[in-house]
Amino acid sequence: MTGRPAILRPISSPDMDLSSNSSQSVITCRNSQGTELTANLLRITRYSVVFEVYNPYSILQLSEVLSDFRIMASRRLLYQGKAVVSNLLNTGIVLVCEAMLDEGWVEVDFLSGVSGTSLDGSANLANQFATFMGEWKSANHVHDPFKLAVADLASTLTGIQHWLTGIDVGIRTTVTRRREDLEQEIFSGIEDRVVNEVLPTMQHFEEVSAEVGQAEVAVHKSYVRRELHPIVLCSPFLYRTYTKPLGYDLVYCAGLFDYLSQRVCKRMVELFRTMLKPGGVVIVTNVATSNPRKAWMEYVMEWNLIYRDENEMMDLVPEGLNPKDTKVGADATGVNLFLEIELADG
Repeated sequence: MTGRPAILRPISSPDMDLSSNSSQSVITCRNSQGTELTANLLRITRYSVVFEVYNPYSILQLSEVLSDFRIMASRRLLYQGKAVVSNLLNTGIVLVCEAMLDEGWVEVDFLSGVSGTSLDGSANLANQFATFMGEWKSANHVHDPFKLAVADLASTLTGIQHWLTGIDVGIRTTVTRRREDLEQEIFSGIEDRVVNEVLPTMQHFEEVSAEVGQAEVAVHKSYVRRELHPIVLCSPFLYRTYTKPLGYDLVYCAGLFDYLSQRVCKRMVELFRTMLKPGGVVIVTNVATSNPRKAWMEYVMEWNLIYRDENEMMDLVPEGLNPKDTKVGADATGVNLFLEIELADG
């Protein structure tokens, strides 16, 4: 599924000056489901990009990681890496997306430095270096209070990491107690103290971050990633949150399908299925047609829902899917129905 051919719009950015032959410039990438997208570039800075996708069926989500993200200008590769969706605006015909860029810029045309005479080549590389450093300084201007807040946070987290590493080594070398029991006993005793140590620096970071202008957010985000990721991404939760890998054990959706058409709900279930590991489970809920408080909700509260029965819930199962198990059940009140789809193991 791809969008219509992309055409680069004229842009004006202090961080990137693309070739005047902009009609040959495109953005291509893959979303988290592996769907290839082609987009029109609207605006670009060193750390963010805004583009539009003309395919109304293209599914992009906030915080989604776009892989193999490429920006091409006049057949020259400017950027190749990943991007993370930070903002979305769906106009119905066009989906406008803002994404944060990583460090995937192709900075140096080193071959030009060895073409022709060595003097010309050296001058060319020197000019590229001067241009790069000018853009780098302009694009990496970070507020001093922000730098101090990040440094304080990094220092605090590094100290805690160092101390906890020592505790972890002690736990691993203890043979007289079950490791799980010892971990629970030790960390439950120090949890509040560790949290109280981190909270003031995190609160200070929140305060200085509020002073960053919208146009400067991307630069400051990039600075934080450079300074803090080597420390915090050792946490499995933070690593998974940042990298957003596919393959969940469970996708649970409640309180949403009651407002969506059958066609949209079927597409949502198909999307949830692609997020699961083999053997994973999708659970979606909907208020049943037998809702005993329907009149009260609609007449008194103007709370109008799309009700479904068991057959309509089963109809949400994607066509061609051969699940390990599929069932529809109800809660104790009979008001809410639950569709549960368990995928096959392999």
